[in-house]
Amino acid sequence: MSSYALNNIDSVNFTTGDTLNYTISYTNYGSDIARNVVITFPNTPYFKPIGSTSWTKDSLAVNDTIDVPVSLVFLGKQQSTDEYTHYSPSVKWTSGGTNYLRKYNVLVNFRNIITGIEKTATIIPNRFELYQNYPNPFNPSTTIKYDLPKDSRVKIEVYDILGRRVSTLVDEIKKTGSYKAIWNANRYASGVYLYRLQAGDYVSVKKLLLLK
Repeated sequence: MSSYALNNIDSVNFTTGDTLNYTISYTNYGSDIARNVVITFPNTPYFKPIGSTSWTKDSLAVNDTIDVPVSLVFLGKQQSTDEYTHYSPSVKWTSGGTNYLRKYNVLVNFRNIITGIEKTATIIPNRFELYQNYPNPFNPSTTIKYDLPKDSRVKIEVYDILGRRVSTLVDEIKKTGSYKAIWNANRYASGVYLYRLQAGDYVSVKKLLLLK
């Protein structure tokens, strides 16, 4: 049995019976005390939490941080064509009379699960893919992952809600593989932004939320 330790978010490869251990870090960035903080670890077709399925804290002061460990058992692929899944514990809390919900997403990759005595040394994506950024909402930086099934000219740009380009994260030729780009939005205002990937003829656009 293998054990994987993650620092909040990563992409990992799994076989049935493996365990996944990582830590959720939640910081109260609001202007009021966070009350009735509840972190829930869901059961999914792929993962079963080890131990309690929830964690609670009565209150968390402004700018205080909690680190909560997550332990899971991988139950196996549900379909032979499965390539990846996500595991998303959620954090709920009340602040200033308003209820909030945030999800912490882990991308789990099934693409090189061993089915025989041979293991592929390099995993080649079989399609273009732009993943949802993580964390989301975020402050001040977030990670954007993407897959390229062939060598491509890649451009990743960030736009504000009015369609104005505010940042170019990638603008170069990339070889086949999986990549990630990091956007540090420290100098930008809170709000909804769009990030756009163009790789050859492939184009995909997703939303992200900056909360300060």
